[in-house]
Amino acid sequence: MVKHTVLVALAITLTVVKASSPPKQEIPDLSISIELRNVLLRDALNKIGDAAHLSFVYVSNRALDGNKVSITAHRQKVKLLVEKLLRPYSLQYTVVDNRIIVYPKNNYMKNHGR
Repeated sequence: MVKHTVLVALAITLTVVKASSPPKQEIPDLSISIELRNVLLRDALNKIGDAAHLSFVYVSNRALDGNKVSITAHRQKVKLLVEKLLRPYSLQYTVVDNRIIVYPKNNYMKNHGR
């Protein structure tokens, strides 16, 4: 009987914790126009952030400061622009507390549910 009570209590606790976890956040549904030529990837992301009033946080990666990119967009969704810039460098992002965190694929964050 005691084991059964402990298991039921544990199941209820896990259900409450799971139900109270915040929903997955996304990049806000914003469109911007921007033109960048031959700028570092990190700078391009920061310029997009400035135009969309978003902040980027980076997990250290050589691709951010070692690659130059060019992009022209007219009223394009920020989410699509960010994904387009990150994809060639095996980078991805997650949104936490309205900050866009950029990190390498197969990084700790991906493997731990964030």
